[in-house]
Amino acid sequence: MREGRGRTPWVPGFGQFKPEIAGFTYDAEADCFTCLAGKKLPFKRFDSGQDGRLSTRYRAFPRDCRRCARKPTGAPKSKCRKITRTAYAAHYRRALARQQRRPGQRMHRLRQRTIEPVFGSLLQYYCLRRVNTRRRSSAHKTMRLTAVAFDLKKLLKHQPKQVLRLAIALPEPSVEQQILPCWLTRHRRWDPLRNRKQRRVKGSATAT
Repeated sequence: MREGRGRTPWVPGFGQFKPEIAGFTYDAEADCFTCLAGKKLPFKRFDSGQDGRLSTRYRAFPRDCRRCARKPTGAPKSKCRKITRTAYAAHYRRALARQQRRPGQRMHRLRQRTIEPVFGSLLQYYCLRRVNTRRRSSAHKTMRLTAVAFDLKKLLKHQPKQVLRLAIALPEPSVEQQILPCWLTRHRRWDPLRNRKQRRVKGSATAT
């Protein structure tokens, strides 16, 4: 899909994919395999497995395998030799060729530092080994919500721990504002009104 849009994908190839099959040669123009005996295994049909992956089936003619001396080792329990390949074998071959070049190796190291740890965290800690939804659109929504949760958690971890302090310059108080509080605190005990009230309270208490 990306190649059709003029973009170069740097996704690594599938781990179980093998570009060549031992004992067989592939002809891309005729879309068939040829065994060591010179017999062809033409393309038969497309097939999809239980996981939904598209594959291609190649099968030799039964009359060719019946007379072949390698049938006991090549196809002991079937009438003819069969080969099952992924339908995207050409894309995998191009991806493997890009990985062997210097730009592909550089992008592979970059992917290991940035993308692979994220996928590992989503699989291990966010329960994404299996998506329990139907249809691709629902799985896409689940993946986006999980990515949002991962980004929010990462953002909270990377916030600075030290709180920034702001200093506000207040206007300088006048001389009266500086002297008046000090004078009130010093002369509060000699306040005549306050002393009269205290004497009245003491007098009423003694009279009772």
